[in-house]
Amino acid sequence: MHYRTTIDGLRAVAVLAVISYHAGFSVWGESALPGGFLGVDVFFVISGYLISGLLLAELENTGRIDLKHFYERRARRILPALLLVMAVSLPYAWRYLLPDGLIEYARSMLATLAFVSNGFFYLTTTAYGAESSQLKPLLHTWSLGVEEQFYLLFPLLLLLFRRRLQHYPLRITFGTLLASFCFSLIYNGRDPSLNFYLPFSRGWELLTGTLVAILERKYPPPGNRFAAEAMPMIGLGMVCYAILFLSGETHHPGLPTLVPVAGAALILAFARDDGVVGRLLSLKPVAFTGLVSYSLYLWHFPVFAFMRIQHATPSNAEIARSLLTVCLLAVISFYGVERPFRNRRMVPLRLLAVSLGAAGGLILAASCWFISVDGAVSRLNGAALNFYQHFSRNEWDRLEGENGSSGESLHFGRKRATCDRRDPPHACQFGDGRFVTLGDSFVGHYEYALLERLRQRQQGLLSFSYAQCPFVATDLWFGDHAECPLVNERRWAIIKGFHEQKIFIISANEGLFLDAKRRTRNPLQDGRNEIRAGEPVAAQQVWDSYFANIRQLLALGHKVILIRTLPPPDGIDAKQAFFNALREAGAVTVPVRYSSVNPQAVLERDNSIYPDFHADNLLVIDPVNALCSQQGRLGQCMVIAPEGALYNGGGHLSYFGANRILDDMFRKMAEKHW
Repeated sequence: MHYRTTIDGLRAVAVLAVISYHAGFSVWGESALPGGFLGVDVFFVISGYLISGLLLAELENTGRIDLKHFYERRARRILPALLLVMAVSLPYAWRYLLPDGLIEYARSMLATLAFVSNGFFYLTTTAYGAESSQLKPLLHTWSLGVEEQFYLLFPLLLLLFRRRLQHYPLRITFGTLLASFCFSLIYNGRDPSLNFYLPFSRGWELLTGTLVAILERKYPPPGNRFAAEAMPMIGLGMVCYAILFLSGETHHPGLPTLVPVAGAALILAFARDDGVVGRLLSLKPVAFTGLVSYSLYLWHFPVFAFMRIQHATPSNAEIARSLLTVCLLAVISFYGVERPFRNRRMVPLRLLAVSLGAAGGLILAASCWFISVDGAVSRLNGAALNFYQHFSRNEWDRLEGENGSSGESLHFGRKRATCDRRDPPHACQFGDGRFVTLGDSFVGHYEYALLERLRQRQQGLLSFSYAQCPFVATDLWFGDHAECPLVNERRWAIIKGFHEQKIFIISANEGLFLDAKRRTRNPLQDGRNEIRAGEPVAAQQVWDSYFANIRQLLALGHKVILIRTLPPPDGIDAKQAFFNALREAGAVTVPVRYSSVNPQAVLERDNSIYPDFHADNLLVIDPVNALCSQQGRLGQCMVIAPEGALYNGGGHLSYFGANRILDDMFRKMAEKHW
């Protein structure tokens, strides 16, 4: 295939869109390029087009595919620069990541080396309590995982079905493309996260490039000047429209993804270097950006991630410095690594194998060592080490059975020492169990600090907390916990058997209510298999069942403490920001830090959703009263207080945040003489 400057120009459009999106550029508070992430889909189309064209040409000319040579070319193209980025990132990960973050980073490096990072990030970024995706330095390698899997399988499939492809290339390619596209539409409703990372959900985008390559060989582009000018302009308009006007809320990949994919296909199929679009994309700065686009893509995400790890809300100046760093590193790695390693004369096969083996071995050894030493906790000292004991585990999964006793877990099908996700008949009980925590992890994160206080008062606790299973109707479930209906059935069976008055503490992760699903035929097995797909249920039905359960508890004569909406940390990793400040300050006390959450807006929203239960045995707690100041300017909700970070992963409270709300709760209980 002859070199086309237009393709490098299209690469430039794609990579600049992605980088701008991840940099977080905004105009009047809105993202400048809300659909910038769709640049990755343009890359998929280009990859499918180029790889398919090369392989089809080789198959037609020689009747075979030299797999060894093909995989060598892919290795030269992908691995040297990728391993360089991973190796250079190691000291920064060591310097800035906390032990748990360093362990996850090490695992992400192993997944990247194994070409399965898309699967790894699906499992970790959709995990309950996962940190912001913007803070995972290698998250962008998920797209490399998809492409690498395509590179591994596509030539093998070409060889396997080459006879049929000789006769029906368009039918087979279009049929497979259509099947992949329909699959992505179906899974968009069932499991959007899996749909995003799954190779088969993305296969139709790569196969769109393949289709263009086949059509190009079978039906050369028409000589019609109008078509040669108009079609690329329409295609570029579609790509630009998607980048400028689609957003992260778009169901993707899905029907809207057709816009940039079809646009890229039109440019590849019709654009000529001497046409209007061709000349525009062939401008030297644009084409050069396309040439270094792979290095730009590799460097941008780790640089931005470490920037955000150091500065939770980076200033425009910090973003600009990071962008310059990305450009400089990309140019250096392009000329110093990419170009030499793609040249077989400069880097013979043996030197390539030795270099890649050494770099890969270094990264493999470092990753395994980071994991084996528990994220190198020894790096922390003094105040940081003392504080880390409160952050090394999720607060909602921290409480353990009395004297280390274990109980059967419904979700995991085995006994667990921790109290979360236990079968309600095996729930943790301390003392007389007068207080009962009831809900998902957003009530579970109070338990450890609550039990400390109750023991001082010589009172007991019964834990009915269960991650992703709020106290709602028995036909609803959330996330990958299809067993929730059984959890609530068994909760109710025990509650109805209580002969004495209890004090129930109820709270919920209200975000789960948007992802409710109807009960499956086999909740227990489906929960243990961690299925995610199900028949969706309207959020209002979940709210209605939540309030109905609270009314029923009140009618049974129990006292209820209802904790309303917890203000979110607003995308700030409070734990990481706190330890950064602690390291910089060199003292126990660090500056208080606020999010941009408006506490008044949180209260007004709750007042519009939560009913007045008209019950004397109900106490309502508003977390904004403990975490936020409603005086002065808006946006006075703390994420870091003088005593420490108030959050610890996935919007959950830390030990210090939980204690602040418990202070308010026990003060109001005293006022009611409970």
